[in-house]
Amino acid sequence: MTTSENNPTNLDEWLDSIGVIHVLLKDLLPDDVELDYSAESLPVLEAASFSVDEVDLFDDAVAAYVGQTLRRVACGR
Repeated sequence: MTTSENNPTNLDEWLDSIGVIHVLLKDLLPDDVELDYSAESLPVLEAASFSVDEVDLFDDAVAAYVGQTLRRVACGR
């Protein structure tokens, strides 16, 4: 199967959504929380998450951020 604009793979769709996820998290988290996809950002994100009221897609955005961080830290693709 080849990837094209008309036939994106799940990975392509995932990678395209990362920017949107980052913006959603930045809008909901306190201004002093820096999201740089480092291992050190995970405990900061966890602590800050407790201050966010229940918002649609917030849990999905956190899960996606954690997954992307793990991918980057582990040098995955």
